Amino acid sequence: MDWKQLFFLQHALVHSPEVSTEGQFHCEPMALAGLMDAQIRLRPAENLNSLAWLVWHMTRCEDVAINVAIATGPRSSPTRGSPSSASIETTSAPA
Repeated sequence: MDWKQLFFLQHALVHSPEVSTEGQFHCEPMALAGLMDAQIRLRPAENLNSLAWLVWHMTRCEDVAINVAIATGPRSSPTRGSPSSASIETTSAPA
C-alpha cells in the first residue's frame, strides 16, 4: 500500500457509508446515529456549537484543503459564510 492508498482509506472512514464504501467503520453514523434533527441542530450552551455546525465546519475545512491541494475546481461551499448562509438552522438549549 502506498501513501495515496493509505490516505484514501483513512479519509474514507470519516465519511458516511453513502459517500464512501471503503471500510466497515464510519465516524459520521457513529456520531449522529439515533439523534433527531432537533438534537443535531441544538446548541448545548451559548458558547458551544451544534453538531450540525461542527459537521458543516469540518466539511468546509476539508473542501478548502482539498481544493488547495488539487486546485482544479471551485469550492463546493461558499468561500465566505457560515451555517446560516448554508441554510443550517440551530436552536439554543433551554437555560
